[in-house]
Formats: sequence, C-alpha cells, structure tokens
Amino acid sequence: MGLLQGVLLHGDAAFSGLGLPAEVMQLSNLPEYTTGGTIHLIINNQIGFTTDPKLARSSPHPSDVAKGVGAPIFHVNGDDPQAVCQACELAVEYRQRFLSDVVVDIVCYRRHGHNEQDDPSVTMPLTYKKIATHPTTLQIYSQQLLQKGLASAEMIKNWTNGVEKTFEAEYEEAGKYETSLEEWLSTNWQGDALGTSTPHRYILPTGVPFETLYEVGRAVSRVPEGFNLHPDVELLLKNRAKMIETGKGVDWAMAEALAFGSLMMVANPELGQTPETYPHYYVRLSGQDCERGTFNQRHAVLYDQKTSRRYVPLNNIAKERQATFLICNSSLSEAAILGFEYGFSLGNEDALVLWEAQFGDFANNAQSIIDNFIASGEDKWMTPTALVMLLPHGYDGQGPEHSSARLERFLQLSNDDPDHLPGLTPQHQAEIEAGFSAADRDGKGYLLKEDLMRLLETMKGIDHDRAKELLHEKELDGSQKIEREQWVGLMVEWMRRNAERDHNMRFAKPLVVMSPKFLLHHSACRSKLADFDVGTYFRRVIVDGDKGDNLRHLAATLVPREDIRRVILCSGKEEPKNMGAWAYVQPRVATAQRELFHKKHVSYSRPGSPSVARAGLPVRYIGRSPSASTATGSSEIHQEETKAIISAALRLNA
Repeated sequence: MGLLQGVLLHGDAAFSGLGLPAEVMQLSNLPEYTTGGTIHLIINNQIGFTTDPKLARSSPHPSDVAKGVGAPIFHVNGDDPQAVCQACELAVEYRQRFLSDVVVDIVCYRRHGHNEQDDPSVTMPLTYKKIATHPTTLQIYSQQLLQKGLASAEMIKNWTNGVEKTFEAEYEEAGKYETSLEEWLSTNWQGDALGTSTPHRYILPTGVPFETLYEVGRAVSRVPEGFNLHPDVELLLKNRAKMIETGKGVDWAMAEALAFGSLMMVANPELGQTPETYPHYYVRLSGQDCERGTFNQRHAVLYDQKTSRRYVPLNNIAKERQATFLICNSSLSEAAILGFEYGFSLGNEDALVLWEAQFGDFANNAQSIIDNFIASGEDKWMTPTALVMLLPHGYDGQGPEHSSARLERFLQLSNDDPDHLPGLTPQHQAEIEAGFSAADRDGKGYLLKEDLMRLLETMKGIDHDRAKELLHEKELDGSQKIEREQWVGLMVEWMRRNAERDHNMRFAKPLVVMSPKFLLHHSACRSKLADFDVGTYFRRVIVDGDKGDNLRHLAATLVPREDIRRVILCSGKEEPKNMGAWAYVQPRVATAQRELFHKKHVSYSRPGSPSVARAGLPVRYIGRSPSASTATGSSEIHQEETKAIISAALRLNA
C-alpha cells in the first residue's frame, strides 16, 4: 500500500451533495476494501454549475463530509500555488504514515462558465464582476517570483509558451489517432455469436474432473476437529457430504461452492492437467450478508459457537494446490461497493470477481456504476471486465419490492441490433466480404486456416502465436452477458466460462445473473454431480426431457414433429409485459422470422413421412399484463396470476 497512492479529484458541489463520496470514504478502513488511504482533492470553486454554495449544502465547507470518518482536512488558498503544494505534500506524508484518507480543500473560484456556452454572470452578476477584475493565479504567482527576484519576465514567458506548445502538440496528435486493425477485430469478432463454418457450433466445455469435484465437495462439508457448529449448520454440512457421496441432489449453494473450489485448484499432473489447459483463479465475492447468504443458503464462513472463531472451508481444500477464496460482507452500500469491485476486476485479470446484491433490485442504487462503467466501459475506454453480478430475482408472491432485478434494464444496455440477425446486417456483411477478399489472396473462392493466419500476421502487433490464439478464441460481439439461472447444473458451467474469458481480457464480458431465491431451497432445483463432469458445457436452451431437465423422468414423450401444434418457450419470465425480457425478445423474434422464413412456406419432414408445409407462425406473448408496479402486493392475486399464465400457455385451441 505504501508504493501506490489513490488520488480522487472532486468538485465542491459534488463532494458535499452526492452520496457516493460519503459511501466511498466509509470503505476506507474496512479490511477487505481499504486501499491504505486515499488523497481527496476538492477543487472548491464555490459554485455548482449555477448554484450558490449557500443553496448547495448545509455545512460551512464542502469537505465537512469527511468528518464522518475522522479524516484530516487541509484548507488552502488556490491562488497560492506554493501553499497548495505544501498542503498536498503534507497530505501525502499523512497518508503514507497512517494509511488513512486525507482531504485537501483547495479554495478557489471558477473564472469561466460551466462550459463554453455558459455565461455565469447571468445568475451571479456581482461575483463575476469581482472575478473579471481579479488577476489570474498565473499572474499573481508570476508577480511574486518577479518581486523576489526568483525569475525574470523572459523566463516566465518561455515557461508559459512551452506549456502551451506542449498542450497544442498533444491536442494535434490526438486528432491523428487511428484505430488499429487488431482493435477493430477485438470489437467485431463474431465467432461465439455465429458459431463456426462447420455444422457443429463451437461451445467451450466447462466440465470438471470428478476427482476435483469430489475433493472440493469433501472439503466444503467438513470442519476441523473440535470446531463447534451450530446445529442447523451441522445438518447442512451433513447434507452436502451426502450430495458428494451419492452424486445426487446437488443444490445451488453446493454447486456454487464446487464452481469456486474447482476454479481455485492448481493443475493436477496426475489428471493430465497443465497450467495452460487448466489455469487456476483467485475468487472474490462481496456483498451485503454474502458470507451466510441473504436466504440462509451459502454459509461460506462458519463460526464456532463457543469461541466465534471463523473457518472458511473453501480455503482449506488443498493448502499447497489452491488459490485464495475471499468472501466478505460489505457495508450497506451498492454504488461504492460495485464500483470498488469493478475496479478490482480491471486490476486483477487472474481473479473471478463477483458482487452479490442482497436483493436484485438493490442494484437500482448502483445504476450509475452499471450504466457508465460496467456496460459501456469497453466501448468508451477499451477496458473490458469479466465482473459477475448476482442479482436475486423471483416472483414468489412477496410483493413489489425485492421481486425484480430489472432484467429489462440490462437487456436494454446490450449493444446488439434488434432489426438484424448477428452477421446479417449490411455492415457485418460488408465487413465479412472485405475480410474474405483480403484473406483469399489467390482468388480460389474459399478460405483455409493458413489464409486466415497469413492475414492476421499482417496486422499490427500480431505475431504467429497471437494469430493462432485469435483463431482459437471466440468473442461474443456484445457488451455483456445476461443469464437467468434456474438449473443448478449451469452454475459450474457459466462460472468457469466467465473465468476463462477473464483469463484473456480481450474476451472478457460482464455477466449479469438473475439468481434464484425460492429455488435455492426447492426440492426440484437439484442436479446430479455428473452434470458438472468433464464433457459438460453451458446450455443456452434446456429442452423437455434432455440431460439438463431436472424433471426429465416426468417428461411426456413428444408426439411426431408434424403433429406439434404449439411450441412453448418457458423463459422464466414472470414480470409484467412492459418489464422483463419481452420487449427485448419480441423484435428479435420478428427479425428472425423475417430473415429465416422469408419464403412463403417452409417444409418440415421426418424420415419416412410426407413433407408438411407450414408458414412461419406468429409468436404470442403469454404473461402478466403491463403494470407500473413490478408485482402485486397480494400473495393470493400472485397465485391466481400464475395459474392463469400456465392455463393460457397450455390451451391449445386459443
């Protein structure tokens, strides 16, 4: 912490008026969030856009917020550069010695408007009459240097001109910047969205060897000898041990522990693993009450009932062969904590970083972090992140608050075009054709791997090894991934998939998970240990009766394909029509029908049966009606709505 210093620059109105500075400063001395002290510089120009300080805060100084954490505050005159330097040096020395936050309040003024079009004299005429006749800081300091004989007028002029020339040169260079071909490729790679040119879509296997699952499972279901467990926790660990021994009934929390533990395990040569084929990762999970879990499901940290001693099973799998698992209950903050975890994910590429909201709609309080950084950071600043957000979501008849994690907001932030299928937009078609022409140098009309290698190696910064890597990797052309998880078996799959993307930050994407609440303890929401074994992978769609269907033993045999009258897609959508996924899905379904069923009729046939011609049928919405509230406050009405939805979906004559 002594080698690096965090410096935050604030405006006076923002520091006192926004809640985020106070939230951030409350993290300063928390064990898993402290950075060893941050230096806060407040540019106190005594105005907030057009608002006078006496209308902007109740305290005398904007820096008074910092008194809440006992941080020292240095007030200094902004027109005295040497005093500012002295105050800043003192702040640095304090931070280095005490590893605590410190604030420098630079009291100054704003000479011009808030922007180029703003005339501040309209609302503050007297103040700006005084500012107009007040010498600039440069003039004041230059005069002091001249009076003390420390510099000549010629020296000051040369310094001023030199700085201005540097600014102008850098500004001119910025206009000449051109995006490299590799940067273009990193944001337009269509592999994961379109699959490969072979009939088999490329899907990354994310299964884990049974030996590893067993080792992790045993570790998370035992405690040291003499450790006094709470009776409820003791029963929970016995049930987890049974899951591992029988290979059945694995619930969400156990699957999560298996995912975390397997990610942390170092490659085992006895299983044919190498660090390249089986990389390991640090895991960090934070959020309000996440150690136990809001819904009493996780219990990642155990407490001795006689001594309050802490024990973290996931840090005791194989001491010499595992990375660290860090889980920490956060302060009651969303924006500051999520912002911290976003920054942590950027600086720690070999870690799987997760933030869990206590309830999904708590993410409302961090919307600015999601909008301005997580969803758009790669587009704006080329800062990809593989941060995972776990947002408990579910309509359990408990009322409008805490039911919805606002899936629709995250879908709206995805940067795909609803009017074109991926790869079929005019722009994508032109890019594909141009790329094909560039690679097909001999005009043979098809491409070999060698052709693509040759093309990639001509790009700036790409050597032979990098070209091979690009051909092997696939990147989803999207700003984020959003999952609604209702099958326990997917837990290991999507967590490993996201971590492996994170290992190469070029392919990292934030992952938003609509995680369960009621299903955490539901008897039907269970999987077999075999669902996580080698050869398994993330399932985008779970069909009735297939391996991913937990109730497949109850599934009816499907009738012949030509006799199917209706296909029901159970998306898990419980929200009103104006919320959830429908507004996102509907135009894309319409586009798919337009592109794929552009002919009048499409023939479907089964071997040995006559061809049956059918037009592309309309897709109907069945669900709750539009509502301003996310859910009803009556459990009885909730149950009636649920029954009506199921009845309407299965009514074949409708």
